Amino acid sequence: MNYGGFIKQVQGTMSLRNFDSVQQAFESLPKATIDIVKQQFNAKDHPDVRADRKRDDDVLCEFTESF
Repeated sequence: MNYGGFIKQVQGTMSLRNFDSVQQAFESLPKATIDIVKQQFNAKDHPDVRADRKRDDDVLCEFTESF
């Protein structure tokens, strides 16, 4: 999966099939790569952040906890 495909998968609500694919991709990454993704993650366009329902740090935490 390339970066563009990854971003399309994590934006918005994901089907269970797509979620499983993204989870498998993350599980196959070396730890250092996951740390880089965390550093580069930008939640400012997440619907809940844009609507002031969540902070971007909270979305990042939820994102990383799901893996």
